[in-house]
Amino acid sequence: MSTPTHSNLKPLAHSQEVRGGYLHVHFQCPLTQNEATSWARIGASHEEEDEGAGTLLGRARQALARLVGRTAGHRPEAPGADGAPTPQQLETAMVDAFLRVRSQFAWDKHGEQWVWAALKADVQGPLSRMLERVRFTEPADKRCLARMLAEVAMADGTVAPAEKQFFESFTGEQAGAIPQAMGSGELTEEDLTETTPFLREPMLALAWALAYTDQDLAAPEEARLERFAAGLHIGEARAEALRADACAYVLEEMLSDIYQNGEPEPAKRLEVARVASRLGASVEALDEVERRIRRLRGLSD
Repeated sequence: MSTPTHSNLKPLAHSQEVRGGYLHVHFQCPLTQNEATSWARIGASHEEEDEGAGTLLGRARQALARLVGRTAGHRPEAPGADGAPTPQQLETAMVDAFLRVRSQFAWDKHGEQWVWAALKADVQGPLSRMLERVRFTEPADKRCLARMLAEVAMADGTVAPAEKQFFESFTGEQAGAIPQAMGSGELTEEDLTETTPFLREPMLALAWALAYTDQDLAAPEEARLERFAAGLHIGEARAEALRADACAYVLEEMLSDIYQNGEPEPAKRLEVARVASRLGASVEALDEVERRIRRLRGLSD
């Protein structure tokens, strides 16, 4: 049973609280005690909750925002709303909340339970493994990461609504935070080298991941990211590897999306393949990621 249901998620729900029309849940791995915080609007499906969630890349961007927020120590909050939920609505909301953080968990076929994904290293992607080991705690590092992501979002001179939503979701601030982050102008080499050395590779990988969630990776974005790599003193070969890891992360999220309920429909798998091709990912790279996702879902290769 690799499909999330209320019955197999109930042991994972360490605590839950209804605030207005939203269910807030703290999911906790029973083996490692690692915790993921999530929420869902009661009475609405996961797909209906978020503006711009209608595309695979849009949902991958939302997953990335949650990953950045978790790494930076930001706990997402949902707005309140009125309404008296029924037990069935609460059960559905718990599943919807879990779907937001599902990539952080894996189904353990032997224990028949959800566990922290890091316990099953063979199913975790390189970017997720990297970010398991780091947290952005210093204000200077957080500011630099925010400015890097803001520059990527504004690389083409405009900020789309989805990009504003991405930035707000991990900063906890309104859309004005993007121009505020850019208020000091473009990051200089001095700004970049003032960051904590072991956080530089995660910063670059996250910036690349944001760029890959755009519909079309633009030349200005690539040039900006190459400038970041140089300023962070990351060599060309390592920068390319981080770029590949970031692309793999976006593929993972798209495939996780279509594998939510087991074997995906052929049309959805074809859609992922088309997006992957547009991102420049090889067929081999996509197949490798898909094998991992199948193992993560408890399906045969």
